[in-house]
Amino acid sequence: MKISLRRLLGGLAAALLLAASTATVHAQQTSVAATAEKFAQLPAFDQLQMSPNGAFIAYLTPFEGRKVLMIQHRLGGSQVAVPFHKNADIDWFRWASNGFLLIGYSQTQIDRSYVRSKREKYMLAAIRRDGQNFQVLKQSGYGYYDLLPDDPNHILAPYGEDVVEFDLATGNHKVVQYSLMDIYAWHLDQQNEARYGIAEKDGETVPYYRMPDGEWQNVSNHEWANKGFGILGFFDDPQFAYGRGPSQHGTLGLFKVDIHSGKVLEEIYSHPKVDVDDLVVAPNTRRPIGVSYTLDHSEIFYWDDYYKKFHAFINRAIPDRNNLIVGKALDKKAYLILSRSDQEPGVYYHFDLAEKKLSQVTAKHPELDPTTLAKISSVSFTAQDGLEIPGYLTIPVGMEAKNLPMVIMPHGGPRSRSDAYYNYIVQAIAARGFAVFQPNFRGSTGYGPAFEAKGYHEWGGVMQRDVTDATHWLIKEGIADKNRICILGLSYGGYSALIGAAQNPNLYACAVSGNGVADLPFFIGDKQYKFIGGEDLEWVKDMHPKEGEPESVSPKHLADKFETPVLLIHAKDDARVQLNQSDRMYDALRSQKKDVKFVKIAKGTHWLVNREARETFLVESLTFLEKHLNTRVAAN
Repeated sequence: MKISLRRLLGGLAAALLLAASTATVHAQQTSVAATAEKFAQLPAFDQLQMSPNGAFIAYLTPFEGRKVLMIQHRLGGSQVAVPFHKNADIDWFRWASNGFLLIGYSQTQIDRSYVRSKREKYMLAAIRRDGQNFQVLKQSGYGYYDLLPDDPNHILAPYGEDVVEFDLATGNHKVVQYSLMDIYAWHLDQQNEARYGIAEKDGETVPYYRMPDGEWQNVSNHEWANKGFGILGFFDDPQFAYGRGPSQHGTLGLFKVDIHSGKVLEEIYSHPKVDVDDLVVAPNTRRPIGVSYTLDHSEIFYWDDYYKKFHAFINRAIPDRNNLIVGKALDKKAYLILSRSDQEPGVYYHFDLAEKKLSQVTAKHPELDPTTLAKISSVSFTAQDGLEIPGYLTIPVGMEAKNLPMVIMPHGGPRSRSDAYYNYIVQAIAARGFAVFQPNFRGSTGYGPAFEAKGYHEWGGVMQRDVTDATHWLIKEGIADKNRICILGLSYGGYSALIGAAQNPNLYACAVSGNGVADLPFFIGDKQYKFIGGEDLEWVKDMHPKEGEPESVSPKHLADKFETPVLLIHAKDDARVQLNQSDRMYDALRSQKKDVKFVKIAKGTHWLVNREARETFLVESLTFLEKHLNTRVAAN
């Protein structure tokens, strides 16, 4: 799709001016439509990044409900606009050098290998800073390995099962590491050499390491591999690696591993409550300086003294926020900071250490007033078998946590988790006067391998029982009105909403499933239908219950059990959970003469990536919640 730069920039300027001028008016409106419009907006300034020399910035901003990439000098001046590519939306971008940017695109396509099936397609592209010389590097994935800071015109990236070097100016590539031994995922060392690889043989994961003599060795019998460690990166000397594995707390910690001997040498960091997430590297380099983990927000343990002190300084300068260093200029002491909270979607700051000047660049959502948004509190409850389950409680502004209409909102995945950052769906629900509870039920990631493993083969089992226990706990504590509780979720959360309503016919006043799994046997795939890769995939096997058949925990097969009104919302171009899941659920409920409404969204993918999809979801779900929770309040 070709967009006139003048039209694009003019449209963006008008949109931003309109957002600023109408923010106060919208805040005074009370309709569901106004609330949905307010919270469905894509960020005006998203993923803002600084060029390596600190002179330019780039960010994603909405145009006609989709994201475009804007590039400009940090101090202002002319702008360059890079639009979405045909039907593909921009997911992310990176400065590859001062002269080039990488862009990751995604879209839904028809998969001709299966009847009526869709698949997610990813594309990696490069463009010059002036918006010229657009090059599609590959159309089979958008990952990359290394931006090569010392070589501004090239990057290293996967291409099939090889590692290749792409020329950003021409789009040409050459192979630097050919495929071998069925390795499908490579890790590069600090010298940009392929050093470690993961293969799959007979359903088992096999790690390989390139020894100093160049020979690739199977290291699956090493101590660290047998203990379940994964390699996150390498020290300057590639004999030593950063390994992520079980700690003394039962969580996943970060360790120093000797690949040659196979020994785990020392623990670098572990947290008693949550897993470490990933290595943190210095901006514009590959040098590890810390490790991240997530409590309620993303935190970083720095072992680099400079960044540890600087981060502490920023936290003092911007108190009561979660602050992350997201950029640093090479050869300059200039930084880009992202500051967030449960009520603040994000504010970008520029800090010049030479001038000792901290200045706000922009807010991600300048149209939102954080003081009008609901606070999110971290809480926990004890499940009926004694396991402590963490979660997040959001109380509408101006209300007490007492006898409230409540929406239970289980997360997707299920191998993921909720956190305490700003969430547009949660805030929209709270703006209508409904409390929201997001349980991190067993099976959620981030709380240690044992906690996650308790959710294996528990679709509709104890994983769902935690959600039910959360509901009863909220009633017992007097927080929720037992007669005004609905359950809502997307993806796996949509499945959880449906199975929760089927298993507890009198507990929920309504259920909302967005892009949710509904017909479990059909989703798993039998001999006739293999839309999601077949039964050999481990995550597909995990959907089978420990006892009985998938039909026993399949909402579609339990349609006769529903007493709760149901709203099904599904994007037609959803490739992760096909539209036929909600089609089949709707037909099953209709055949049983149950109260059900089905809304189809034309475009938006599984992730509801555009404004129209987000707004449709909010309008329909908020209207449905108000109808069945029997309350109507003014929006904030």
